[in-house]
Amino acid sequence: MRLDLTAEHTRYFTRDEKPRRLTGVTTYLGVYNKPQIVTWTGEQEREGVVAWLRDNPTKPLPTYTTKDGRVRPLLFADAKRDKAASLGTVTHARCEAWLLKDELEPVGIPEELFKQSLNGLVRFQEEWNKRGLTLIHSERVVIYDDGHMAYGGTADILARNPKGQVGLIDLKTSKASPWWPYDELFGQVAAYAEGSANDPKTALDVDWIEAWRIGTTPGDEIQTYPVNEKQRAYGWDLFRAAYCGTEAKRQLEKLRK
Repeated sequence: MRLDLTAEHTRYFTRDEKPRRLTGVTTYLGVYNKPQIVTWTGEQEREGVVAWLRDNPTKPLPTYTTKDGRVRPLLFADAKRDKAASLGTVTHARCEAWLLKDELEPVGIPEELFKQSLNGLVRFQEEWNKRGLTLIHSERVVIYDDGHMAYGGTADILARNPKGQVGLIDLKTSKASPWWPYDELFGQVAAYAEGSANDPKTALDVDWIEAWRIGTTPGDEIQTYPVNEKQRAYGWDLFRAAYCGTEAKRQLEKLRK
């Protein structure tokens, strides 16, 4: 199995005679303010500037040129976020390959990222084997369209437990935090579960949902979080509110033109 880190994100379309492109679950949830991200960004910029001036006291801060020719400062937070996102993508891909009885080839993947991704993979493998789960789908694209609301998404894992119940597992590679799981996670998994049940061609009801934080660093420990029925219901409310908010903003933008 090969991974292209430069590939575009999955595009979602309705499944009618004239398909129209749909917005993804995580894009809708992006409408919510995340104050912790603002704090993190400020910290990364401060640390980046201090480190740069220490190592390059006579050089100006790095910049980059946009497609339209403008010179912009290179943000240290963006560079770190991109690296973390790539590491998460590699870790997810290694887990997927293992589930499919395959291996991820290191071609085109920075050696450091490929090596570090093993940490999360091992934790995932141990938990999967311990639970005695059976794979149904990996990276399953789900399309929800009830005539009023329509969106797309990709569920990490659909599996069956030893009791025969269908479950949805969402993998996270974030660092340990006392605030994890974050509110958006409940909206995300609820939307995936509803999409799985709503899909006209491959409808599959989800009996249970769990989030697994497998991390990427040595010495971290896996965190598994079962989402109960109330959290699932409120998560669905949270997602629908994000959907309505995003669509309302789009309509306001059109009216301003």
